[in-house]
This record gives sequence, structure tokens and C-alpha cells, in this order.
Amino acid sequence: MWKRALQRILPALVIIGAWELAAMYLFDPRFVGRPSAILKYFFAEIQKPRIWVDTQVTFTEILVGYVIGVITGGATGLGFAIAQRMIASGARVTLWDRDIGGMGTAAENLKKKHPGGHVACVSVDVADHASVVNATQQTLAIAPVDALVNCAGITGPNTKVWDYPVDAWRQVMDVNLNGLFYCCRELSSHMRARNYGRIVNTASIMGLSWGGLYPNISYQSTKGAVVNLTRALAVEWAPAKLRVNAVAPTWVRTDLTAAVLDRPGVIERITELTP
Repeated sequence: MWKRALQRILPALVIIGAWELAAMYLFDPRFVGRPSAILKYFFAEIQKPRIWVDTQVTFTEILVGYVIGVITGGATGLGFAIAQRMIASGARVTLWDRDIGGMGTAAENLKKKHPGGHVACVSVDVADHASVVNATQQTLAIAPVDALVNCAGITGPNTKVWDYPVDAWRQVMDVNLNGLFYCCRELSSHMRARNYGRIVNTASIMGLSWGGLYPNISYQSTKGAVVNLTRALAVEWAPAKLRVNAVAPTWVRTDLTAAVLDRPGVIERITELTP
């Protein structure tokens, strides 16, 4: 009896499964043209029960496992750290940076630490719109893009407003704000066409505060703008299934902040001001 029932049900299940696989391959923007991503997805689904008993498996690892992401400023600092985490979770990443040598070194280190990891490098100056357009074309020639993490940024001089160089003000605006806008603008067109995309913009706690130990009018202004730009994009692009979020890190030791953090008493003062 059971044998006869299975003989009748099994062909239907095979047909349904084949149709689902075909639909994922042809229509789901996460998997179009990427059979390996489908296999990764099903393998992750099979492993899902382990999430609750094995602390080594997280939702992040499963969700990021089939993502192809672009990370601006990926050669150093937070960008490089994010690239490490994404590759460790199985994602394929493309580093965008204007430091060609540093980017190459970063890619080598990532591949050594994560053998078999997929890392590509594209030279770009985010402050130059034409350069971002070119980088977008180069990147999409490699693979479709699911996610964008905007980490490229500079601080500018730490000086009073009346002494602040106008050229330095423009440079910080071009990199931190205009550059982020260019990257969102160019890659969002591709994401909208696929009806899928995830964007994370790196703001700063200084975009939400008075500056604390290191008041810097240009940096604070751009990071505050990034917060509101992210809000606006999140609302505008939600109908197209593009999710846009921002993170606002506090002090993190990177090449960008090392000179300030190494000043006598700074770490102690930061600790005092931290709730």
C-alpha cells in the first residue's frame, strides 16, 4: 500500500522540485545564473536547525552565504574588516578603493586567510562620478551585485571653522557625501532592475553628536548628511525591494583614527564619556 502511494506521489514531488529550482534559477534575483548559490541556499536550509544548538552557526553566515557585495574603502580599516566577515560567511566580494597597492595587499591577505574565497578588486575614486560609473561597469562585468557597503571616507583637518581651508572642506564633502551618493546612484539602477538589493552606509556617532573629543565641522556635517540621506533612500527605494540602512560607529582603531587615539589621555577620556 505504502509502496504504491509513494510510486504515485514521488513523480509529482520530483516535478514540483524541478519547477521550483527552475523558477529560482530564472526569476529569483538572488540566484539568476548562479546554480552554486542555489546549492548553498539549500545546504544552509538543511543546516538551519543547528542555529539553535551550535554557536558557530549564525543567521549572518546563512544569509550572507550567497551574497555578492561591493565594499568601498575595502583596502583598509572598517571596509577591510567587513570584507573579512563577509568572505568568512561565504560571500563573494569586490573591493573598491583608490589605493591600488593597498587593495592588492588586502585581497592577497583575504585569500590567504580564506582559501577558496572570491575576491575581486576595482580601482575607483568615489569622489569622481565618472570613475564610479566605470567601476560599476567593470564590477557588473564580473557578476551581478546584491549588496553595497559604503565605507570610503576621510576626516579632513581638525581646526576651527574660521581657519578651515575651503579646499579641504570640498574634498571631505566630495568623498564622504558625494562619493557615497554616486555609488548608491549607480549600483541602485542595477539592483532595481533585479528587484533586489541591500545597501549599508557607514555614518558615524559624530553625525549624531557635537563631536566630543574631536570636533571636526566637515566630518560631522557629512556624517550627519549620510544619516538623513540613508533615511530618504530607504523610503524611496522600499517599493523596489531595496533595503538601505546606516551604521554609526564610535571610535574604532584604524589608520584613520590612530593618530588621535595615540594622544595621551584620549582613550581614558573616551572611556569616561562612554555610558
